[in-house]
Amino acid sequence: MPYVSRDENGNIVGIFRSPLGGASEELAAEDPEIIQFLSDGGSSEQLKWELFVSDLLMGRLVEDVIDALIERNVMTITDLPTGAQRKLMRRRHLRQKMQAADDLLSDEGGVL
Repeated sequence: MPYVSRDENGNIVGIFRSPLGGASEELAAEDPEIIQFLSDGGSSEQLKWELFVSDLLMGRLVEDVIDALIERNVMTITDLPTGAQRKLMRRRHLRQKMQAADDLLSDEGGVL
């Protein structure tokens, strides 16, 4: 998630990949404030960022639709082409690893 710096009025004035100087606030890439900041002026780079965020959200949407179809027995994962199956399984594996790491680091997990 990107980090933002703000002016004295609370407006975003910069976006960074890591916390730098005054950029200590972390926001989701699809946060409306970030989209607005990047959309002002409609430059090519700003439009590319908005399209990138849209692609990320659309990828998750497709994944959720596939999961819903499988859960409702409308389709099985084997109905998908082999490459799509591999990609979907890789994403599931990564999500499980991320969840496991989050569980270890959470205060509620009791490990730390």
